[in-house]
Amino acid sequence: SRREVRGEGWYGAARGPDDLAVVHLAIYGVGNGQDHTLFKLRHPLFSGAQGEECLTRAIEWAMRAAADVRPGSQKLVLFLGEEEREALHCAKEAGFLLEGVVNDYYRLGERCFVLGHTQAGAP
Repeated sequence: SRREVRGEGWYGAARGPDDLAVVHLAIYGVGNGQDHTLFKLRHPLFSGAQGEECLTRAIEWAMRAAADVRPGSQKLVLFLGEEEREALHCAKEAGFLLEGVVNDYYRLGERCFVLGHTQAGAP
């Protein structure tokens, strides 16, 4: 089984009882913990009229957490199916860029968008 790494977990944001969002942060390629680290954001979910704004905030918090737990540079990636348009918009609002498109990734005939964000490490 995979050991738990500090900083991994769910990050969420809420605005009242109905506007909620969460995203999961996972660390891939732990390495020596001092240099470049790869993080993957997974399972972005939101609800409510202002849920998209909450999701952008949750993504931003996960990005800050990645910077706080690893001193080197960080690469954050997010894979989204083409039906996840709102999550795609939120990730771009948080500073992610579209870095690639993969065909037939989640389902046959569906495109998967690969978004990425690179953060410089502490000096």
